[in-house]
Amino acid sequence: MAQLGLRAHLAQSGFASDAFPTKKETLKHVHIPDSIMVHKRQRIVVVGSDTLAASRAQFARESGAQVTQIPSAQFDVKQIIGASLVFVCIGDNAQLARTIASVCAQERVPVNVANASHLSDFFVMSTYKDQSLQVAISTNGNGPRLGSKLRKHVVNAIPPTAGSALENLSKLRTELKHADSSAASNPKRMAFVNRVSETWSVDTLAHLTESNIGTLVKSYLSGSGDLPKLKKGELRVINAGSGHIDDLTVGAFRALSQSELVLADSSVPKEILDLVTGDLMVVPSDAEKPSDSMVFTAIHALELGQTVIRLKAGTSALSAVELGAFSQKGYSPLDDHKAPVLANIPRAAEPVTETKEQEVFHEAEQTFPITEKIVSVKADVAPVVAAAAGTPTLISGQDAAAHIAYALTDMTFVYPVATESSLGKSPAEWSAKGVKNAHGKSHKVLEVSTRTGAAAVVHGAAKDNSAVSVLANSGALNHMLSSMFQISAAKLPVVMHVATQGVNKEFGVYNSVADVAATSFTGFASLGSNTVKESHDLAIVAHVASAVASTPFIHFFDGVRVASEKAIVPVIQTADLGAIVEQAVSHAKAISSIPLPDLVENVMSNLASHVGHHYKLFEYVGAASAETVVVAVGSSATVVEEAVRNLAASGQSVGLLKIRLLRPWSARHFLSALPRTVKRIAIIDDSKIAGSSSHGPLFLDVTAAFYDSVWSLPIPAIFKGHFAQGIHHFNSAAVSSFLQNLSAASIKMDFTIESAASASVVVHEDVSEAIVWDVQSDRTETISGHAVQLLEAQGAKSVQIFTAQSNVDVEPISSTHIRFSKKSTVPAVTSLISTAHIALVNNVSLLEKFNVALSIREGDKGAKPTAGDLAKDLPAATKRSISERRIQIAVIDADKIAFDYTLFRGDKAQYRNLALIGAFTKLWAGVDATEAASDLEKLLTSSATDSTVYRTQLGALRTALKSVVLIDTPREWSVEHGSELPAFFEPTVALKKLTGLEQEEVEVVGKAVPAYEPALPILFKEAYDVKAISRPDANEKTFTVKVTENRRLTPDSYERNVFHIEFDIGSSGLKYDIGEALGVYGQNNEDHVDEFLQWYGVSGAQIIRYDRLNEETGFVESEYKTVAQLFTEVVDIFGKPGKKFYQSLIEHATVMSERERLGFLASGEGADELALLAEEELVNYADVLQMFPSAHPSIEKLLSYIPNIKPRHYSISSSMNVHPTSVHLLVVVVDWKTKSGKSRMGQCTRYLVGLRPGKSVTVSVKPSVMKLPPSHEAPVIMAGLGTGMAPFRAFVEERAYQKSLGHKVGPMVLYFGARHRAEEYLYGEELEAYHFDGLLTHLRLAFSRDQKEKVYIQHKIQADAAMLGDMILKQGGAFYLCGPTWPVPDVKEALVGAFSRFMTAEEANEKLESLKEEERYVLEVY
Repeated sequence: MAQLGLRAHLAQSGFASDAFPTKKETLKHVHIPDSIMVHKRQRIVVVGSDTLAASRAQFARESGAQVTQIPSAQFDVKQIIGASLVFVCIGDNAQLARTIASVCAQERVPVNVANASHLSDFFVMSTYKDQSLQVAISTNGNGPRLGSKLRKHVVNAIPPTAGSALENLSKLRTELKHADSSAASNPKRMAFVNRVSETWSVDTLAHLTESNIGTLVKSYLSGSGDLPKLKKGELRVINAGSGHIDDLTVGAFRALSQSELVLADSSVPKEILDLVTGDLMVVPSDAEKPSDSMVFTAIHALELGQTVIRLKAGTSALSAVELGAFSQKGYSPLDDHKAPVLANIPRAAEPVTETKEQEVFHEAEQTFPITEKIVSVKADVAPVVAAAAGTPTLISGQDAAAHIAYALTDMTFVYPVATESSLGKSPAEWSAKGVKNAHGKSHKVLEVSTRTGAAAVVHGAAKDNSAVSVLANSGALNHMLSSMFQISAAKLPVVMHVATQGVNKEFGVYNSVADVAATSFTGFASLGSNTVKESHDLAIVAHVASAVASTPFIHFFDGVRVASEKAIVPVIQTADLGAIVEQAVSHAKAISSIPLPDLVENVMSNLASHVGHHYKLFEYVGAASAETVVVAVGSSATVVEEAVRNLAASGQSVGLLKIRLLRPWSARHFLSALPRTVKRIAIIDDSKIAGSSSHGPLFLDVTAAFYDSVWSLPIPAIFKGHFAQGIHHFNSAAVSSFLQNLSAASIKMDFTIESAASASVVVHEDVSEAIVWDVQSDRTETISGHAVQLLEAQGAKSVQIFTAQSNVDVEPISSTHIRFSKKSTVPAVTSLISTAHIALVNNVSLLEKFNVALSIREGDKGAKPTAGDLAKDLPAATKRSISERRIQIAVIDADKIAFDYTLFRGDKAQYRNLALIGAFTKLWAGVDATEAASDLEKLLTSSATDSTVYRTQLGALRTALKSVVLIDTPREWSVEHGSELPAFFEPTVALKKLTGLEQEEVEVVGKAVPAYEPALPILFKEAYDVKAISRPDANEKTFTVKVTENRRLTPDSYERNVFHIEFDIGSSGLKYDIGEALGVYGQNNEDHVDEFLQWYGVSGAQIIRYDRLNEETGFVESEYKTVAQLFTEVVDIFGKPGKKFYQSLIEHATVMSERERLGFLASGEGADELALLAEEELVNYADVLQMFPSAHPSIEKLLSYIPNIKPRHYSISSSMNVHPTSVHLLVVVVDWKTKSGKSRMGQCTRYLVGLRPGKSVTVSVKPSVMKLPPSHEAPVIMAGLGTGMAPFRAFVEERAYQKSLGHKVGPMVLYFGARHRAEEYLYGEELEAYHFDGLLTHLRLAFSRDQKEKVYIQHKIQADAAMLGDMILKQGGAFYLCGPTWPVPDVKEALVGAFSRFMTAEEANEKLESLKEEERYVLEVY
């Protein structure tokens, strides 16, 4: 897998300075290596705060290093001490840069100063990384762009399996070291590894199995010196043919580049010999055959299991002597690789002259010289280069089209519209991996900005005779019109594969070919595909027809559904496409003078045997004598075909005419495809711009056909229309209802197809269906992919997967619709699933927004990831639907399983997904649960690299399969009442999740804006600078962590609720030290917020925008949130109001009595009464608004009156050395009753106590004075009351960690105070264990109410006066107190008494004060 890396090359060039010694002089005694690799054990310092500094810092973090970024104004020389590397990015302060460089020289720390090579010890350059392989080229700062280009050339020449080969050699070295770990054996082990790498080819090394590595280890231990034979050697004979490299087959090309040994005739051209990556022996020009030593070497290689190629010139026959020598040892040559002539297929041309668009592309590279975007390859979307022709393959529509474009051209230009478009992802991955096209050539993939004049570079490349293809979203076509005219005028055979869609104001997407229709007059032909299979098949048709007719083509497909849908379809492999296309081109050229529509249909006929379907320009489906015919293009045709098929089964006479060739329009072909009985034609005109009142191009074409052509029968009535807005209307049930009503007299000429609420799609009886609901941030999307792998293993021959995504929500969501059948004849279906056998909901919060039950057929199952409280989690509408449909609920606590199995190691998300996929396959009707469980275990076995991890994963899977709980529906659910919820959501364009921007410390007023506005900065990112910040209103650095455990420590029956809560740090970057506090940004109760907003009469979905001026940049920055999000996460609506709030409400009160009352409370006269409200009743902002209902500010005004929620700080109760991936807190619920009897609870403790595992929390870290002594041996005396125990648990854990490292640690004394031992002995078992182990030297417990006389910690301290005096005064110990303030005087008195044994009372008091200055007497009280 290609990844990003960082390599720094050290240049031995110094610099001169009048004020400081030269760099060269300072470093002359320091050994500097040739290169430096940034890794996780280093501390990197980045000085500067501009974009380049951020880029340097981010890159170092991705390399795993510890990074400190310092603004230049805050730089201090001390910050460099101990650093591994320093990056300086302060171009506006040359003097400071020189100063830092000089300090680095004195401290012997390598430094890089941006744009100042004379001050730098090293230069930064981009790298290519594939597992253990890393490639970088330095130009020593002289030409970074050239260095990048050179590196790409080098990378393209590296075998694609090189990274895997190195990874296997690394595994071999590790196993050898385990088997023979002595230091003296290091040279022997390395020599053995070198011999293995020299003996076998890169490809052989890449495919070593665990068993092979084990065999090699045994060979090493035997000491025989012989390498084992891992496979039978292969002798191949390849004929160099014409000697031209382009005439080699893909198989021959691959064999030459992967074999261990090639024995070649001297007359074989050098350009072919250059393909050899293994050992090469060339027969001397004056010899007729290889020498005996050459043959002996080849036979020895074969005996080692290597592949040997005999590369011949002119003939494939071996001499009798040579053949006999090989045959005597049992080796016969395999069939040779013949070289077909690839005539009429465009060859790769010289590099295209850079145009303006390419300059833009390179400019982006120059701006960020460190990094390069190299993406990894996923197996399910890779081009099919190894499968047989027409092999059933799971592939998406856009990847099917891209596969053909990649195979048949040399260069692909990608024009995305959405910021997160995946349109060119797969081709870029194939190109990065070095996959060749059908000509055996490398394929270039360039993503180009979509702007006015787009496609100029396409025109330039095609004009230079390069075989060019384009992948684009339909929105890009409007920017390409001028270039399209030029391409067409020049008769260049360019094929554009276009994903079509329309986008509404809310950034929802829908099927539309309006953008394609708008290109009608450019001269491009337009060919449309309706399904995934057609995307593959008609892409071939487009390329062949374009090449023969010298006409550019647009091959379009539905960008909403078909582009992202995956299905099992026959895919022709790259190696076979060349011959197939050559034959089709040759056949079509003989009739190339006929009209283009006839030529295209002829190509369709000629390719029918290869693609398995006889396509036509206009394809009719339905009754031969139908009176009603629907005309449709794109995926609308697929939905109508479902309906026509279902109606035909019930005896109704209707038909569908599917349009494939939209341009040039052929009225002759259109009319000939219609049944002669047609009386009504309904056009679903997706060529019309949404909302336009004019006729669409398709309607005009169809209507004109009857008047401008020969149609001798009565002209049918022609209707036109479209599907209603909303994906729930885009289904066959809606079409069936429409067609049944089309013959009614009341039908309008302009119709709209709408789906009834109760409509359901007819499903084939052999088809099994499922829906998987995900919140994208949960990382559960892989579950669907694993499910399909299991279905394929069970013989599924027909599979469809479609994932709908909504990316404009605060939490982007997705739903994956899966259909499968073991029959290959099941037709494709475009309607969303409304009769699923099972719905898997991976996040309970989704049930609050969608009625998932509406998409499940009666009597089947709905699955939830956690048990929780069903009555609370499920909305009334969902419960009612579950009851009415008799749906059974299955529950699995996947989060608990993940937590239990990852206590010490492992990714919780991975284990949660494993549990969910196990439960999913167990519950899904039509899936053999036993076989699926077995397949999952085999999958774990095959991918396991660590036996411990494998056993843990296996345990988690088996636990999950046993943990599924089936729950019967309570009867009372059938009478539940509540607001209806949608069954689906509208798919949107692919956007990044939008979060707000950093808030300045100025008063900012929010403004209500339309719902679609927040997506604008994402869609047009060139015009906006979007920052991702977890808590934009915070004036400190924040982190997002996830709850992994929330456990009550006190009994449920006990009046005080003290709980322990743990958070997973994940990749948030959070770091904390002993004694520090965690600032928790609490949130308001969602139910209380909803209740308040409903009372206040404002919609929680309303978007609020905050605009603020950034004084540094002079630009206005904006933050977007919904009202519900603001009042839940940010606004302190249930906080304590001050006098100013009452004053603000006066102007809004419309009732005179309320206005006067507000004025009184805000005046000096009402101070006492205001104090009573604040201190006895503790009224909050919401209470005050309800007390004065006529004072009703607008939502914008109200938000400006109420402050934001402040973080609540809790002492951290864990050591990061012991818990490197988590942070722990000890919290007590704060609750009370007001004087009038109202129950109140602390805002943050209410929030924390209700958090379930998996919930995200925003936090910050606050420094503290509670720090352990610098010396591990210094005594530590701790006094904690109640939850004041928290920091001392961290103290004890840290000392335990230091002890485990072999350090000698000093005595630890803990005084712990609480009310009752049975109820409040917090962390009691841990403390007793540490005490028993001797780490906690003295454990003094004071439970005040367990005996008649109250005992407190100060009494225990007084009893230990002598010991404490000795530890603190003589041994240099430190005393810490954490808890409430009330015992401080008594504790101080006890310590003074202890010190008085060694000095006077006055000296003891002075000593205590001095200890406080030395931070050896530390109080953290509240």
